[in-house]
Order: sequence, then C-alpha cells, then structure tokens
Amino acid sequence: MTDRELRATIRHRFIALQAEVQQRRTDLITETEAQLFERYRVENERADELDRGLKEITDEANRKAVALLREFEDLADGGRWKGGRQAMFEVPRIHRSNADRTRLHRALMAEIDNQTQQALRVLDRQQTTLLRAPDRARTCIARGIPAIVADLITPARLREVEARFKAAPIT
Repeated sequence: MTDRELRATIRHRFIALQAEVQQRRTDLITETEAQLFERYRVENERADELDRGLKEITDEANRKAVALLREFEDLADGGRWKGGRQAMFEVPRIHRSNADRTRLHRALMAEIDNQTQQALRVLDRQQTTLLRAPDRARTCIARGIPAIVADLITPARLREVEARFKAAPIT
C-alpha cells in the first residue's frame, strides 16, 4: 500500500469512527432521557392527577356559578347579566420546578458532551499523528480502534465497526 493510499484509508476510518462517536452520543442522550423519564414517571403521573382534579373542580364551580346566575337572571338589567358569563373560574396553574431534576439532567448531558468531545479530540490527534507517520499508521490500522472510542461505543456496535474495517479492502 502506498503512503497516499494509507492516508486515504486512515481518513476514511477516522471519519467512520467520528460518525460512530456522534451516533453513540445521540444514543446516550436518548437512553439518559428515557431513564430520567422513568425515574420521575410516578411524580409526573401524580402531577397530571392534580391537574385533572383541579380542572374537574373548576369546571364544576363554573357550572354551578352559571346555573346560579341563570336562576337569578330576573335581577339583571334587561333579564340578562351584562358581559356574558360573569362567573368564569380559571383552572389554577401549577408550576413545578424541581431544581434537583434540572441539575441532574444538565450534569448528565454535560458528561455525555464531555465524553464525546474528549473522544473526538483524541481521534483528531491520533489521525494527525498517523497521517504524519506512515509506519506507525500501518501498525495502528492492524491494531484496531483507539481505546477512548472503545470506551464510548457499546461493545456490540464496536464489533460491527471493527468487522466493517476488516472487511473493507485496504487500498
């Protein structure tokens, strides 16, 4: 393999590894969001139950107020209360802000981004080094995927990537 072909192979493999790191980042975010959703599922269901209960109470209060107004329409000027439905109660808005949940989410997302950026930086440095040192590049290609990427990508996916590299002819 010529040095030019070797550089093309290195670039191709590192582009594929960078894409895998980005895909793993997306997967980690999805998994983390699902875990957080499940962790707070009971709390969310209770909050939904509270919202439904408040809406039912408000709807019932509005029905009773309107019925009472209709009962006493004879007291209104012209037989109707001015301004349409005078007794409209609004559903109380419950704003829940859980600082711990927010901090946990931000910390987990920051850790995922940190791992991703670190892996991409290592890949960039290794690619640059290998492009400058053809003998070392040949050795590295034979060894496989860098350890930092192996730590980030799941073992099953890593085996698929390595198999793809081994199946691809080195041109």
